[in-house]
Amino acid sequence: MVSGAALLATGVFVTSFPPIPGYSIFGVFCGYIYGVALGFVPLFIGAFLGGLASFAVLRRYLSFYAEALFRENPKVALVVRAVEGKGVKVGARLGGPARVLSRSLTAAALSCCG
Repeated sequence: MVSGAALLATGVFVTSFPPIPGYSIFGVFCGYIYGVALGFVPLFIGAFLGGLASFAVLRRYLSFYAEALFRENPKVALVVRAVEGKGVKVGARLGGPARVLSRSLTAAALSCCG
Protein backbone atom coordinates (compact mmCIF):
# COMPACT_ATOMS: atom_id res chain seq x y z
CA MET A 1 0.00 0.00 0.00
CA VAL A 2 2.83 2.40 0.81
CA SER A 3 4.65 1.75 -2.46
CA GLY A 4 1.48 2.48 -4.44
CA ALA A 5 0.95 5.74 -2.55
CA ALA A 6 4.59 6.66 -3.13
CA LEU A 7 4.16 5.96 -6.85
CA LEU A 8 1.08 8.19 -7.01
CA ALA A 9 2.81 10.94 -5.01
CA THR A 10 5.75 10.74 -7.43
CA GLY A 11 3.37 11.07 -10.38
CA VAL A 12 1.79 14.16 -8.83
CA PHE A 13 5.27 15.54 -8.08
CA VAL A 14 6.37 15.14 -11.71
CA THR A 15 3.20 16.68 -13.12
CA SER A 16 3.68 19.75 -10.92
CA PHE A 17 6.23 21.12 -13.39
CA PRO A 18 4.75 23.13 -16.26
CA PRO A 19 3.67 22.18 -18.95
CA ILE A 20 3.45 18.48 -18.01
CA PRO A 21 -0.20 17.35 -18.06
CA GLY A 22 -1.75 14.70 -15.84
CA TYR A 23 -2.14 16.29 -12.42
CA SER A 24 -5.91 15.81 -12.37
CA ILE A 25 -5.62 12.20 -13.49
CA PHE A 26 -3.33 11.39 -10.57
CA GLY A 27 -5.75 13.15 -8.22
CA VAL A 28 -8.58 10.96 -9.46
CA PHE A 29 -6.40 7.86 -9.15
CA CYS A 30 -5.53 8.72 -5.54
CA GLY A 31 -9.19 9.13 -4.64
CA TYR A 32 -10.33 6.06 -6.54
CA ILE A 33 -7.68 3.72 -5.17
CA TYR A 34 -7.49 4.89 -1.54
CA GLY A 35 -10.74 6.80 -1.03
CA VAL A 36 -11.07 10.49 -0.25
CA ALA A 37 -9.50 10.50 3.22
CA LEU A 38 -6.48 8.29 2.51
CA GLY A 39 -6.11 9.42 -1.12
CA PHE A 40 -5.63 12.96 0.07
CA VAL A 41 -2.29 12.06 1.71
CA PRO A 42 -0.26 11.07 -1.40
CA LEU A 43 -1.95 13.82 -3.41
CA PHE A 44 -1.06 16.46 -0.82
CA ILE A 45 2.51 15.25 -0.36
CA GLY A 46 3.17 15.07 -4.11
CA ALA A 47 1.55 18.43 -4.82
CA PHE A 48 3.27 20.22 -1.94
CA LEU A 49 6.73 18.88 -2.69
CA GLY A 50 6.21 19.28 -6.44
CA GLY A 51 5.10 22.89 -6.02
CA LEU A 52 8.15 23.68 -3.90
CA ALA A 53 10.49 21.95 -6.35
CA SER A 54 8.86 23.60 -9.35
CA PHE A 55 9.19 27.01 -7.73
CA ALA A 56 12.85 26.42 -6.84
CA VAL A 57 13.85 25.02 -10.23
CA LEU A 58 12.04 27.75 -12.16
CA ARG A 59 13.45 30.44 -9.92
CA ARG A 60 17.04 29.27 -10.06
CA TYR A 61 17.59 27.51 -13.38
CA LEU A 62 14.72 28.15 -15.77
CA SER A 63 13.90 31.83 -15.44
CA PHE A 64 14.24 32.20 -19.22
CA TYR A 65 11.55 29.52 -19.63
CA ALA A 66 9.22 31.30 -17.21
CA GLU A 67 9.72 34.57 -19.07
CA ALA A 68 8.81 32.80 -22.31
CA LEU A 69 5.60 31.64 -20.62
CA PHE A 70 4.81 35.27 -19.84
CA ARG A 71 5.20 36.30 -23.45
CA GLU A 72 3.00 33.43 -24.68
CA ASN A 73 0.25 33.77 -22.08
CA PRO A 74 -0.82 37.30 -21.15
CA LYS A 75 -2.67 36.03 -18.05
CA VAL A 76 0.63 34.97 -16.52
CA ALA A 77 2.14 38.41 -17.11
CA LEU A 78 -0.88 40.02 -15.42
CA VAL A 79 -0.46 37.78 -12.39
CA VAL A 80 3.20 38.72 -12.07
CA ARG A 81 2.39 42.41 -12.34
CA ALA A 82 -0.37 42.10 -9.71
CA VAL A 83 1.80 40.16 -7.25
CA GLU A 84 4.70 42.56 -7.64
CA GLY A 85 2.39 45.47 -6.92
CA LYS A 86 0.22 44.07 -4.11
CA GLY A 87 2.43 41.33 -2.70
CA VAL A 88 1.24 38.55 -0.46
CA LYS A 89 -2.47 39.43 -0.55
CA VAL A 90 -2.74 38.70 -4.25
CA GLY A 91 -0.37 35.72 -3.98
CA ALA A 92 -2.58 34.14 -1.33
CA ARG A 93 -5.68 34.61 -3.45
CA LEU A 94 -4.13 32.86 -6.44
CA GLY A 95 -4.49 29.49 -4.73
CA GLY A 96 -8.19 29.96 -4.04
CA PRO A 97 -11.24 28.66 -5.86
CA ALA A 98 -11.25 31.53 -8.36
CA ARG A 99 -7.90 30.52 -9.82
CA VAL A 100 -6.99 32.30 -13.04
CA LEU A 101 -4.07 30.06 -13.98
CA SER A 102 -3.26 26.41 -13.50
CA ARG A 103 -1.29 25.54 -10.41
CA SER A 104 1.93 24.91 -12.30
CA LEU A 105 1.69 28.21 -14.22
CA THR A 106 1.01 30.01 -10.94
CA ALA A 107 4.22 28.54 -9.52
CA ALA A 108 6.08 29.69 -12.63
CA ALA A 109 4.65 33.19 -12.32
CA LEU A 110 5.42 33.51 -8.63
CA SER A 111 8.96 32.21 -9.08
CA CYS A 112 9.86 35.27 -11.14
CA CYS A 113 8.42 37.84 -8.73
CA GLY A 114 10.71 39.85 -6.54
